Amino acid sequence: MKEKCQLTASEIASLEVINTTTVTNAISKIGSLNVQRLIVTDRSGVVIYDSEIQHSTKGKYLLLPEVVRALNMNKVFTCSYHDGTMQSQAASPIVSYGTTVGS
Repeated sequence: MKEKCQLTASEIASLEVINTTTVTNAISKIGSLNVQRLIVTDRSGVVIYDSEIQHSTKGKYLLLPEVVRALNMNKVFTCSYHDGTMQSQAASPIVSYGTTVGS
């Protein structure tokens, strides 16, 4: 999961302009990441891409602990196990020219 997060962050960091269209195009070029949900935020935590259309958070602030830590230049991975189900989350800063531009 961490590798998929890093791959996506690297691909987006190479974009000249980061917006919904450019991020969507970059993610489609990567191909199947085989993740349940992928969310990309700008540097202030506003969602610019959400792979879950039905419950999309696009245009809203997403200040989950993992996102906040990623926006502070940390790579994050959390995992929990409850009622027979394992759930994991990963977040990574998107860094362009030494500046965090999103997560």
